[in-house]
Amino acid sequence: PPNNITILVMLLGGRGCTARCFYCVYPQVMHGHRYRTRSPRHLVGEMKWVQENMPEIKEIVFEDDTFTSDKKRAREIADEVQRQGVHLPFFANIRTNVDYDTLKALKESGLRECATGFESGDDVVLRNMRKGQNVEMQRKFMSNARSLNILVHGCFMVGFPGETRETMQKTLDLALELDPDSAQFYPVMPY
Repeated sequence: PPNNITILVMLLGGRGCTARCFYCVYPQVMHGHRYRTRSPRHLVGEMKWVQENMPEIKEIVFEDDTFTSDKKRAREIADEVQRQGVHLPFFANIRTNVDYDTLKALKESGLRECATGFESGDDVVLRNMRKGQNVEMQRKFMSNARSLNILVHGCFMVGFPGETRETMQKTLDLALELDPDSAQFYPVMPY
């Protein structure tokens, strides 16, 4: 392939999400709320197989709903990546409640970029959607990601019950303040 194209492979380390955000279609329709996982050894073994047998692959994308739902397991995966000598960078979906040490372990094992649902810049809206985070957690996560040189794709949504022009402005202001490397903005849609 041309030099400016990155070829990636998607892997699933687990299905399900333990979070209870009321708007998310995946756990409610597809995967459920119980996080069912593959063993770190098996998952990293598949990463190693990709590395050894598919030289055109330049990055792995973990399509787990939330790769860090089980922080202990995420650190075990990071350790196993280093133990097995996997050097492919990877991308994962990560919530803002991940602690610095887990984020650091993932970075040291190859985490290059993550997608993170900030959703709103208003604490009341975040509580109403049962996001399990607040604006201060979001700022801390972004600061940790920046200090570790992890790229962040920020996800934002507007139109939740109780949303006003003021809360939407807070979301835009927060997005500008956090300054993620890329971002997406979605209107809330009922399914």
